[in-house]
Amino acid sequence: YPIIRGCVPKKLLVYASKYTHEFEDSHGFGWKYDTEPSHDWSTLIANKNAELQRLTAIYKCP
Repeated sequence: YPIIRGCVPKKLLVYASKYTHEFEDSHGFGWKYDTEPSHDWSTLIANKNAELQRLTAIYKCP
């Protein structure tokens, strides 16, 4: 199942990268934050890996 090995992980990482722009754009819609958003790479990778394990179990990939 190459989709779970390449396409899905890439899409999860690309999706996560779009949040930077969302935070920046939200100020124009009245959103305010006490602190600037920060990113934790290890959390992103851990959650990506957990999602891939979940999908692998659902589709019973080898």
